[in-house]
Amino acid sequence: MSSTTDSQNTRDRNQGFITASQAVTLPGLFQCRQQATPKSPAFQHYAEGKWQSLTWAEMAAAISRWQQALQAEATEPGDRLALFLNNSVDWVCAEQAALSLRLATVPLYHLDSPDNIAYILKDSGTKILVVADNQQWLDLAAFHASLSELRLVLCLKAGEHQKQPVSGPKIVLVSDWLPATAAPLSNQAIDADELATIIYTSGTTGRPK
Repeated sequence: MSSTTDSQNTRDRNQGFITASQAVTLPGLFQCRQQATPKSPAFQHYAEGKWQSLTWAEMAAAISRWQQALQAEATEPGDRLALFLNNSVDWVCAEQAALSLRLATVPLYHLDSPDNIAYILKDSGTKILVVADNQQWLDLAAFHASLSELRLVLCLKAGEHQKQPVSGPKIVLVSDWLPATAAPLSNQAIDADELATIIYTSGTTGRPK
């Protein structure tokens, strides 16, 4: 009796289990899950004064919009996309879209100093930077000239000084940049050994490494 019960419990736990060989990569894992359980809760976040839940299908639709917009920027495999954000649904969407297009993400600590952030952006060769608002970009003003490879700054929220600079990267509000509708997700990331992300140390005892 005990053996039968244990076997049933094992089958229940394994139902819907996605193996590494099925997923292959991180965006592959996400897409396997959203195909298997599209209506199940995927993420919860606090917004508009309450906790809100998003299903795997809803997350897939949001990621698709980021994916389309990044493709329109003529990105190439290996290009660096840096995320200067708090943990959020937008962070997940931007990262998943970037990884599915074979871009390498560069996560940045949202409370790090402008000096450290600028160093990481330059050292990594970041081409696209996602920020919470335009003020984060303005805080890096002293270092703009050194970020020669940066070509696009995506702001989740408009700031008080949302102006297009005469030179330097293009500054775009994400809500204006994303397409209005989603499309089926695609996934170009099929090599499990390809670079996915570049993580730097905090830099508290020297330059981030």
